[in-house]
Amino acid sequence: MIEPEKAGIPGDCNGDGQLNHLDVPCFLDKLLNGPYDAAVDMNGDDVLDGLDIELFVAAVQSAGAAAASVVPEPSAFWLAAVGLLCVLWRRRVAG
Repeated sequence: MIEPEKAGIPGDCNGDGQLNHLDVPCFLDKLLNGPYDAAVDMNGDDVLDGLDIELFVAAVQSAGAAAASVVPEPSAFWLAAVGLLCVLWRRRVAG
């Protein structure tokens, strides 16, 4: 497996050289449980937090739109994904 720090694609947390839906579980794990991973630090502030969520979702959505220009992703999926990320982030902050 490629080291995420060496992949060179922000958000490519699984190190496969692509930013896509396969990075979501890894992103959530790193965000909620650590350890720090520069590939997940979307805004480059050396902290994994809620500020990285919006940038990650936008990056995955943008990459998905470019890859699926013939068949667009349903917007409900992205709304649910953002909602899930927010709930999980709030649980971590509150807990």
